[in-house]
Amino acid sequence: MGKETLLDVKIKYSGIFSAEALYQGIIDFLDSRGFNLVEKEFKWKDKGNKYDVESLIEFEKEYERDIKVEGKIEFKIEGMEDVIVKRENIQKKLQKADNIEIKVSMVYIDNYGSDAKGNVEKVLIEIYKKVLAKKHFDNIKKKAEEDATNLVKEIKKLLNLHSYIT
Repeated sequence: MGKETLLDVKIKYSGIFSAEALYQGIIDFLDSRGFNLVEKEFKWKDKGNKYDVESLIEFEKEYERDIKVEGKIEFKIEGMEDVIVKRENIQKKLQKADNIEIKVSMVYIDNYGSDAKGNVEKVLIEIYKKVLAKKHFDNIKKKAEEDATNLVKEIKKLLNLHSYIT
């Protein structure tokens, strides 16, 4: 029982990207995997022809009663400006940023059996989790770990999405 950090990474990037595709892609990714999410914070600072953006998205997913993942994505984009990218007679409006930092953290929370009363019941629950249903609980944790790994891969892919514009 308790909490375990699944993910705590910073993704850094500078250059051309699609802010819309990045943001919407992350929302779509989390939504398609059954996460509930809420944008807790959004700040936009106009600096003339450039702007800074900060955003905080919190999300969670319950895998089973009393077993869930909670996470957050913190965006900090500095010096963002709109640019037109031309490739093979196609023009696309994208963004360019001096610095993008995306911090992603996820925590696996296992409170299964936390409502047990008495030492005997607690011991029986631990035997159930560690012996009788070990494979089941291992599979739940493995799925949570896969979600964490795939989220980081998706963010990196979305940052480089502009390179596939034809």
